[in-house]
Amino acid sequence: MSLRSDHIVPLLPSHPAGAWLCALLLGAAIWTGCGSGQKTDRAPRADSTRAERAPQSDSTWAASARDTTLTDALGREVTLRVPVLGLAPLAPSVTETIALVAGTKALVGVTDADTWPPAIAHLPTYQVLPVDFEQIALLRPDLVLASTQVNAPRDARAFEALGIPVIYLAGANLEDVLGSVRLVGELTGRTGRARTVTDSLQARLRALTDKTRVLESQPNAVFLISTGTPWSFGPESYMHEVMSWAGLASITRSFPNEAPVLTDEFLIERAPEVIVGPFDSDVDARAEILAAHPLWRTVPAVHNGRVISVPADLVLRPGPRMIEGAWVMARGAHPQLFEQQP
Repeated sequence: MSLRSDHIVPLLPSHPAGAWLCALLLGAAIWTGCGSGQKTDRAPRADSTRAERAPQSDSTWAASARDTTLTDALGREVTLRVPVLGLAPLAPSVTETIALVAGTKALVGVTDADTWPPAIAHLPTYQVLPVDFEQIALLRPDLVLASTQVNAPRDARAFEALGIPVIYLAGANLEDVLGSVRLVGELTGRTGRARTVTDSLQARLRALTDKTRVLESQPNAVFLISTGTPWSFGPESYMHEVMSWAGLASITRSFPNEAPVLTDEFLIERAPEVIVGPFDSDVDARAEILAAHPLWRTVPAVHNGRVISVPADLVLRPGPRMIEGAWVMARGAHPQLFEQQP
């Protein structure tokens, strides 16, 4: 299988295909998109085997193919033949990483929670919470790529029993994300493209932090999963890093719980100046917050109307697009820093 340039996703996209919210707490991560238990309308196809996926017109693939042993984010040693030509991701952040590095042609299918990039719309889908092992096996992937932030380690044993290798990617912070980009490049024979992606992501981040660095101080802020139940992010979460890039100081960075539900007393006492969340852009998030939490009317963020909505796809997936999520946060929180931009 050859990867044409029109199937490689452009760098730094900023237009997610929509936002949805079904919060799932898995350790320190909160991922949007939980399995509905219903089969997808896009039926799985009996896909080609590894040999059939290989380019037919030249010997490039055969010449470059080699066996290699890699250590994944769970510390598992996995031996497989690279470059890998048919990938099955188990989380939207993994799908997006593959699309950026190797293009959508490298995918045999996607999860039923995937929404980006648009080019995946024609691919078969499968449930991953819980994992539909049978449906994925029907696609005959050469490799399954999972996320430590979403997928259970025990799932590896089930795939191994099916004869399908699986590698877990890390996503706890930006360094993990960049490392996952590089690993996908190595797995797919796209190391040059992976370098381009990491360089572009780092340049995009520098451009943002150069702007927010001029702030005299970062306003206290809180990220809420919804306007109703005040779920947030506790210690060790990537979200605090994202908020810092955006020039915001997270008030839950040192919270004792990894996935806290915040009390009225905590919000009133800590008095965040900014509230950020994946709120529906078509509704008045401030009004919804007040309706659900009338005692918050004295909280500065609510009182002053500094409630910022960020597309869920950009911030609830610890992947390469979270830098764009930070840009959206920064524009909402510090519009004065962007007044010179069209």
